[in-house]
Formats: sequence, structure tokens, C-alpha cells
Amino acid sequence: MESTTSSGELVGFDIDLGNAICAKLKVKCVRVENPFDGMIPALQARKFDAINSSMSQTEKRAKAIGFSHKIYANFEALVVRGGSALVAMPKSLNEKHIGVLQGSTQEAYARKHWTNGVDIVPYPSQDQVWNDLAVGGSMRHWFRGRRLSRDS
Repeated sequence: MESTTSSGELVGFDIDLGNAICAKLKVKCVRVENPFDGMIPALQARKFDAINSSMSQTEKRAKAIGFSHKIYANFEALVVRGGSALVAMPKSLNEKHIGVLQGSTQEAYARKHWTNGVDIVPYPSQDQVWNDLAVGGSMRHWFRGRRLSRDS
């Protein structure tokens, strides 16, 4: 729901939504980039005032922080090379490398359900997952947030 352009600018739905909220509140907002798996600890430490990023509400997270009403429904997809026979089942993924966003619900899912012979590779940022996929690395990626197209 957000990414960084080649010039380092943050773009995407979450960025547009944050800008609209700041405009409506008539306040100046400053973006603080933070690794996904460190967002809740940083919010609790008051390093920033809100998390403006797609984050699924889990029971564990809801015990630690407050959530707004749900704004949109996320979906997940296993993204593979065109024509690949891989599917999101342990047998199909045996001996494959699966890239996930570190600290995400997708990482938790993969670690719970794909335990036998699947190499789960956490990335500190979603952009690193994108970059590895874009350069044609050997990784197969469990992609968080939206489907990847050649135009992305």
C-alpha cells in the first residue's frame, strides 16, 4: 500500500490517505520511516504518534495498540514467475525460498503452515521484496498487500 520511488519518495494509497488526514486536521505531518516489525515498539516508545501503514489487526497486536475502523480489505497472493506450477501449498513449495515482509502476518502464516522443507526468508522492508523480484532473483515471493504486475 506504499512503496518508495527510485528517487526515494514515498508513494501509494497509505501515503495519500495520510496526506488527506493531515490536511483535514490542518496539521503538518512528518513521515518517519521505520522497519515494519519495529512499528509497534516505536509507537509504544512515542517515536511517532500513529502508524499509517497497512497492518492487519491480530489479537496480539490489538493487546498492544489501538486500531481505527478497517479502511480496506487486504489480500495476499503467492507471486511466482509466469507459467510456474507453484501453488501456496507446502508440497509445492518444498525446497523453495519464500520471501516475506519481516514481522508481517504473512511471515507468521508461512512459518506456521510451510514448515517442512520451505525456506522462509524475511526482508526488513517490502521494497526489498519488490527489488529482488524485479531483478529476477531465484526467490519466490509471498507478496503482501496487492498483486504484482509488470507495470508495478
